[in-house]
Amino acid sequence: EKRLVPVGGGPEITDEGAAGELQIKGPMVFEGYWNAPDQTAEAFTEDGFFRTGDLFEIAGGGRLLLFVGRCKDLIIRGGVNIAPEEIDQLLGGHPLLAEACAFALPDPVMGERIGLAYVPRGEEDVPLSAIADFLAEKDLAKFKWPERLFRTGPLPRNVTNKVMRSEVRQLALDSLAAEGEKS
Repeated sequence: EKRLVPVGGGPEITDEGAAGELQIKGPMVFEGYWNAPDQTAEAFTEDGFFRTGDLFEIAGGGRLLLFVGRCKDLIIRGGVNIAPEEIDQLLGGHPLLAEACAFALPDPVMGERIGLAYVPRGEEDVPLSAIADFLAEKDLAKFKWPERLFRTGPLPRNVTNKVMRSEVRQLALDSLAAEGEKS
């Protein structure tokens, strides 16, 4: 069995286009973590579904599930869940960017806002307007556009070559803290 539910709970998602956490249940799903009852209780719902931590959307007329990211990477801006992987994938085609990584920045009003670490293809900085124009052409909703850019060297990656979003975020937060100290 499978179902998609909103991150944080709520009724099962049955319509296309809404991201939710994939939960699974069945004889092939493990029963829990060895000698870790607290971790097991956190990983399973009361009715026995395993919380995968993966975000999916229903697609293909209800026949397919489209992977959109990980729950822990979600950016929650004004109560709206935004998968940073969606932004990363779109910006993968930007002609001025060698690589990019979206992440959450704290915001006192909206809860979180969107930051973007990028490596330019050339020597010049990439202006925020160039990112906004590109995302507008891709029909990405404006509330998902990055609000702050951080130019960086190669993005930190793990042994499987996956960008380590939490490290990118920490580098940006350190940069903001240093800017605050200079003021």
